[in-house]
Amino acid sequence: MVRPPLGKLRLGIFMSGKSEQSIVILTETLLSPSTKFWLERFTATHANARHITYDPLSSSAILQAQQVNFGRAMLPQYHFDQADLIVSLDADFLGTWLEGFDRRAAYRVHLSWHQALFQLAMGRYGNALTLYENDIRPSVAAKSYQSLADSASLFWRMYIYSDTVPEIPWDELLVLAAPAAERPGPSFRDAHAALAFTAAGDEASMDRLIDGLKVLADGGSAVAAECMLPLVQGIAAFGRGEYSEAAQLIEPVFPQLTRVGGSHAQREVFEDTLLEAYLRAEQFDKAETMLRERLSRR
Repeated sequence: MVRPPLGKLRLGIFMSGKSEQSIVILTETLLSPSTKFWLERFTATHANARHITYDPLSSSAILQAQQVNFGRAMLPQYHFDQADLIVSLDADFLGTWLEGFDRRAAYRVHLSWHQALFQLAMGRYGNALTLYENDIRPSVAAKSYQSLADSASLFWRMYIYSDTVPEIPWDELLVLAAPAAERPGPSFRDAHAALAFTAAGDEASMDRLIDGLKVLADGGSAVAAECMLPLVQGIAAFGRGEYSEAAQLIEPVFPQLTRVGGSHAQREVFEDTLLEAYLRAEQFDKAETMLRERLSRR
C-alpha cells in the first residue's frame, strides 16, 4: 500500500491471485460534499474500485452520547472562550496535546501558530518564541505561503504589542515574501508580506509592493484599489510611526477585511494593527468602540 502524507487520500492497490488489480481508496470520515461526489463518481466508473472509511480515533461514543442527551448524533464544538471555568485534570491540554501529533500532518504548523498566539496573549513571549523555533519557523517547517502568514503575523503581533522588533532571522521570511514585491496579486500573501517587509525594515521591497498594487488598482482591480493598497500603505505608515495616517488608511478597510482572505483569527492581526494605531494616535474613543464591538462577538 502507498501511504501519502497524512491529510491526503490513501490509495492502496492490491494484487489478487488472478493478477487483477483492485483499487481501494482508504479515507477517514469525509465531510466535504465535493470530495464525496468525486469519490462516488470514481468508484461508479471503475468496477474494480471501492471506498473504505476508517477512523483511527472513532467518534462513535461521542455521537451516541449526543444522541442520548440531546436527541441528535453530532460532534459538538466547544467554545472555551465562553466558559466561566475550565477544569483540567492533570493535563495541559493546550500545551502538550500537539507533542504526539505527526509533524507531517496537515495543519501541524498552523495549529502550533494558534498555540503560540495563546502563549502571546498570556504574556509568555518566551514560550511563543520556543514554539516558533521548534514548530513554525520556515527552516524547520514547510516553506510556503502558510509559513509566511503564520510567522509574519506572529512576529508583527509581538512588534506592535511590545514596540520592539523580535530578534529573529528575518532573511528566511523575506525570501518567502519576495514574490509579493515582484508581482503582487494574492491578497492574503501580499498582506502578510507587507507585515514582514515593514517589521524587517525592508523599505525597498515594501515600496515595490505598493507600486505593484497601484498598477493593479489603476488597471481596474477593485480589491487592490479599495482594500489591499490602503491596507498595505497603512501598515507602512504604522512602521514609520505615523499612527494617525495608519488609522486613517486602515479604518475604511476594516469592514471589508474578508476580502483579504483567511480565517477571522488570521485577519485579526490587521484589526489589532488598527486598534494599536488608534491608541498610539490617542484616538481613544475609536479604540474603545472597537474593543466593545470585539467583545460583543464573543
